[in-house]
Amino acid sequence: MIKHKVDFIHLFALCRSRTSLREKVDGAASARQPEPRRHNRGMDRKPLKSSKLRAAGYDERQRIMEIEFANGDVWEYKAVSPELFRQLMASPSPNSFFEDKIEEAFSGKRIGKVSKTNAAADFDALFGGKSND
Repeated sequence: MIKHKVDFIHLFALCRSRTSLREKVDGAASARQPEPRRHNRGMDRKPLKSSKLRAAGYDERQRIMEIEFANGDVWEYKAVSPELFRQLMASPSPNSFFEDKIEEAFSGKRIGKVSKTNAAADFDALFGGKSND
């Protein structure tokens, strides 16, 4: 009977340590993922893997797409279909897709510029430390 109590206590401790480890792993993974960027209108922008495009966001109700460029400029493109936005986000080369399918077909309007403080916050969120500005 005592042997079973020891096994139960050992099993409980093992399960508890795995839960703590999972929480730590999940917490570290979420800390490395940058939060979606927001412009003053509140649109979420998701990061793009591109040297010229930093992030893109889409408002399906208004059919407006925002593109944040690497230099910090934010441009708005109207009457963009949800499918075109989905294709941009899934493209292996977002910059080429943007130049071929969006820049040529839609007239954009510069609506702002992302400040350096947002870039520093993204750096901290991505790497978990402070940047040296």
